[in-house]
Order: sequence, then C-alpha cells, then structure tokens
Amino acid sequence: MIETFDVGRVGNASMQALTGDVAGASKKFACMANLSGETEMREIIKKCPEDGSSESKAIPIKHTVTLAGRFPVEIIREVNGLDNKGLIAGVYGYGPTSKGKNFILTADLVDEFENVVKKVAYPKCTNIKGLSYEIDNEADEYGYAELEIVANAVMIGGVPRFYVETFVGDVAEAVSNAWADFAPSLVEAYNVIYNGNGSDAGEPPVDVIAYKVGDDVTVKAQGTLLLTDMIFDGWNTKADGTGTDYAAAAVFEMANADVTLYAQWI
Repeated sequence: MIETFDVGRVGNASMQALTGDVAGASKKFACMANLSGETEMREIIKKCPEDGSSESKAIPIKHTVTLAGRFPVEIIREVNGLDNKGLIAGVYGYGPTSKGKNFILTADLVDEFENVVKKVAYPKCTNIKGLSYEIDNEADEYGYAELEIVANAVMIGGVPRFYVETFVGDVAEAVSNAWADFAPSLVEAYNVIYNGNGSDAGEPPVDVIAYKVGDDVTVKAQGTLLLTDMIFDGWNTKADGTGTDYAAAAVFEMANADVTLYAQWI
C-alpha cells in the first residue's frame, strides 16, 4: 500500500481518439512537459429555518486538465478537428466547421525518489481551447504545444468518473501493461449474486470475487438453501426461469454487468 507519493515527472502519455464510443489505436506523445488538473465544485446547502442551522457539501461538477508537450502532428489534427475534406492528399484545413475528436488520455506520474509510478486515465476528453500556437524565432528552446481539455464524466463501475488512477504493483501486471490502451472494462469489477428465489431456509451462497469482463465464473452449488416440499434444480438468470440455466460447477464468461442467479425449484 502506497502511503506517500510526490510527483516528480510525467511521461509515457498516450491518447486514443474516440469515434463515438469506439477508441482508435493508442498514439504516444513525443514528450510531456506538464500535466495539471483543476476541479470546479458546486456547493449545496441545506438550511433549517426552525433553528437557523445549516449543512453544506461540495460536489465536483467539472474537471479541467492542461497538458503541455511535443505532440505528434496526427494528434494535433485529431483533437483540433483539422481535416482534408475536399482537399488534395496531404493538405489539411481548420475552420468554423472543424470539430475535434474526443479522446482517452493516459499517462504515468513518477515519484523518482521512491521509484513509484502512478498510472492515470481520463476516459473521455474534449479539447476546449481550439487550435493555438506561438512561434518565437528568438527563443533559445523549442516551445511546447499546450492543450486545455475537459475530462468528461464516464460511467465506470456504475459510477460517473472524470478519471481513474492506480499504482503499479497495486493491480495485476496485465492491467498496468494495457494502460495505454485504456478502456473502462480494463478496471471495472462485477459481482455474481445468488438469490434464494423464495427459499424458506438456509442462505444462498456468497461469491466474494470481483470479476473483470471476460473472467471465467464457476457457478456455486446450492449450499444450505431449502424450500419446503421443493427440490433445488440449479440456477437461472431470471427468477421465472426464462433466462439462462446454470448447473452447479458450470462456467460462464463475465459480461460488463453484475449477474444475479436465481435458485430454481421443482
């Protein structure tokens, strides 16, 4: 368990352009110089006129991210909406109808003193600054391009989230290795819930495993469940038995939602 983390460097940043909800191939940034984020909060106040007391809480409503670096030309064109519609091959234009693609942004934040890496992912980003640049012939160094983006909330694990994070070592190596190709299913966990479906004695089995999409699920046995004058006849995904039947020890592949299995009685 990581208890302290001091960011010293940001790197290994990539983006995947989104066409609708479909992510394209991951494209790595040439160089990252800066990554900063700021959250806009909304305060909600509950007042009691009777005694004059009040209670408030703040809710995050918007998360804005600024990143600076050297970006591949293809990335600049995609996020700003440059296209070559009606133009000859190799020529791209920008104008009032240009609409940049949303994209997934991932990066590594590195604590070089502790040799710890935090991986972050923003699952749906929108460039809100538009195409901007500054050219200075007198500068001693090449400048960085800058993007200002809104990190939109996306449902991940059944909850709207602006971004997700993890430390390398806190998740399976396969998850860390696939981070640049981030999709919500990479980090979502789902449960299998057993329902007695009218049982009058005993308890349904409990599955404590948090499954990822595609994991194999082995169906549990009846356990202590009983229903007077009835015989247990396996499980079904619907209480009335019109769903998919599963016998004890059957194996199925976890989908992208919790699964409830209902006891069947004959």
